[in-house]
Amino acid sequence: MSDNKDPRITRAHIIHVARAKQIALNLLAVAGGRPYIEARLSRLPFESDASWSGHASIGKSETRFGTTFGGGEGRMDRAFLINYAGRIISKINQFVFSTEVQRLNAEPAFLADTTRTGTPINVFMARVSEIITAARWCWISVDRDSLSRDAQGQPVRRSVAAKEASGDRVFWSVWAPDEVVDWSFDRSGKLRWVITEQTVYENEDFAQPPVSRLVRTIWQRGGGVRLWLDPADKNKVGHEESFSTTLDDVGFIPVGNPSADAWWFDDVEAVQASLLNLDSVHGENLFQSVFPQLILPDGMLQTLMDALKISGEGVMEMVRGLNYPIFEPIEGQGITRYLTPSASDLQAIPNEISRRRRELFEIVGLAMEQHPDSRQSVSAESKAWDHLDPEAVLKERAQLLEECEKKAVELSHRLDNTFAVYQPVYGKSFNVRDAAADMSTLLELGKLDLPLAARKEIQRAGVDVLDRLTGLPDDRKKLIVDEIAASDTVPSTLNATLSTLHVPQNG
Repeated sequence: MSDNKDPRITRAHIIHVARAKQIALNLLAVAGGRPYIEARLSRLPFESDASWSGHASIGKSETRFGTTFGGGEGRMDRAFLINYAGRIISKINQFVFSTEVQRLNAEPAFLADTTRTGTPINVFMARVSEIITAARWCWISVDRDSLSRDAQGQPVRRSVAAKEASGDRVFWSVWAPDEVVDWSFDRSGKLRWVITEQTVYENEDFAQPPVSRLVRTIWQRGGGVRLWLDPADKNKVGHEESFSTTLDDVGFIPVGNPSADAWWFDDVEAVQASLLNLDSVHGENLFQSVFPQLILPDGMLQTLMDALKISGEGVMEMVRGLNYPIFEPIEGQGITRYLTPSASDLQAIPNEISRRRRELFEIVGLAMEQHPDSRQSVSAESKAWDHLDPEAVLKERAQLLEECEKKAVELSHRLDNTFAVYQPVYGKSFNVRDAAADMSTLLELGKLDLPLAARKEIQRAGVDVLDRLTGLPDDRKKLIVDEIAASDTVPSTLNATLSTLHVPQNG
């Protein structure tokens, strides 16, 4: 049976085979939530079913909004995720897009809806950057509706107004690496073809039940074919449909370099998985251990049953507190009491969580922001070296996004000559330094007896730091800088300088 499989629905690039599983985990880590928890929370050796998944018969439950809560939740249900990976992605994008991207002559309608599904260009490119951070590379496709053809199969010429009225226009899509399963380049570096795989949810006909169908699309120069897999047997093609395009190239742009090698974000995901599991185990320890545990003499149960004429379960409901009590034999102390274990030993896990969290942010250059207590112990020289790496990475990212957007614009114009050509310009300068540390340095410099020109430079630098801290409007910042330039005297200390900027010295 396997010998009869259509190779178009089974083939996969060697890089895709090597990286698809880890890339899927990386993207799950960025998204966070229950899917990532279910993928990465590990069951402890010899952990009982009751502890791991819970039982509906344990405790009480209630139903709200059609969902049953409480009662039998296990550790899997109680687990939560602090999404460090998602925060790292957001922080990198925050820096990359901190300066507005210039797109002179671009069509406003396209910028407002790049995907034809309501996604603006900045959101679209931020998603591209997000996938690159998590997976090393992604793909951008440039497409439009198939051209209308006459009875002889020739394209029908339409006016621009008619084309716009029909909704036919260029749109872009971003594809994660695990969605592009195979590809081929020729000797000149141009794509021969690309194969994508995605699940399409079909619910157009309300009289029919909805169905999710797997579709493979083979994108070639001048067109391609879509292979709709049989829902009952995904090893068979249910039907296929061809499509054509006026583009003499494959409408895909690789962003980044596909590679089977490990990627630095793999380590971020691994650390996040370990933190997820440590948090879960620590929570379970607290859940199970850090509460007063009632201890009862072993004979008390029968004594109360006989005296009150109630069942053992009724006695338990009467005497137990926060959890099931421990019964000890009569030969024991014979005293009803609470056993309260010390929580000091439980500090080992949260201490380890803190250590791994620090290491995680050291990996991505965000440690200065995360650990203000350590700033004073780090030399200025080491701080400068620490910032070089993030600044270089951010500049490289901005350059990559700018280049791929230029390629997408050029490809769009070739696909539709009415597409407005524009040149995207991304910011290449990033200030990832610690504003508080910079202000402290300026304060020290301000104590020196410097000439007028030097003190003015300190003032200007102070305005820049103030701008980073509070976000000065451009007009007010210009007014302050102009006042500095026009002044003939400058206070000899930065504290006095700050007073001229109308900034309270106590914060």
